[in-house]
Amino acid sequence: MFEYNRCNFTEIKYDEKCKDSAKQDVIILHAESPSRIFVCPTSKIDLVEDLSAQVSAYSATVGENYLGVAPVPNHLCIAKSEEDDQWYRALCCEELGNDTYELMFVDYGNIEKVPRKHIMRMTDEIMRIPLLANHCVLEGFEDVTKRDSYQKMFGDEITRLLPAFEETEIVVLNKLPNTSTYVVKIPSIDKSINPNILIKREKETNTGDADLTKECDAEVVKICSNISKELT
Repeated sequence: MFEYNRCNFTEIKYDEKCKDSAKQDVIILHAESPSRIFVCPTSKIDLVEDLSAQVSAYSATVGENYLGVAPVPNHLCIAKSEEDDQWYRALCCEELGNDTYELMFVDYGNIEKVPRKHIMRMTDEIMRIPLLANHCVLEGFEDVTKRDSYQKMFGDEITRLLPAFEETEIVVLNKLPNTSTYVVKIPSIDKSINPNILIKREKETNTGDADLTKECDAEVVKICSNISKELT
């Protein structure tokens, strides 16, 4: 059994005693909201090819003998992606019923619904390479109860600003207790993704204040205008 938070990951440098963390070069693997960004240190991205070959060889060797395993929540398995029919290491997030599971592919960060017939057990050989995707949350977006709001307001912009397999820099500020999740700043998008917008929207919703709505919308327009200028 391989529990996700106890697995080895490609190393993101973090020293809780150091107040001024240095910038680190990383490759974006998947980004869908301010609270769901997955990165791999640039120096370790070549492991992708080695891992892919290893998992493919293993799945071809064992064939159908190990298929149909029921994965355990918060533990790792090997699963076939519904998008490209390739095998990857995966984390069981939730059992959905009807022999279907919500899985996160741990070397990339994307989530899929996968039938049990496309799942097999994890083995020691496949776990010799550390997990590639480090989960990062932008500073100010740590509240897990607001993940849906973060996704709704910033999801499209995050995906556009942080395309997969592009290099960027991060600054690690903290690590969430008892998890493998880092709280980070990404200087290249720091001015574009602002948690204060969400706070203003929540106040507007709670008070019905039209002035707050105008102020919030004006800030969104300003940010989008700045982004357009940067791109041109």
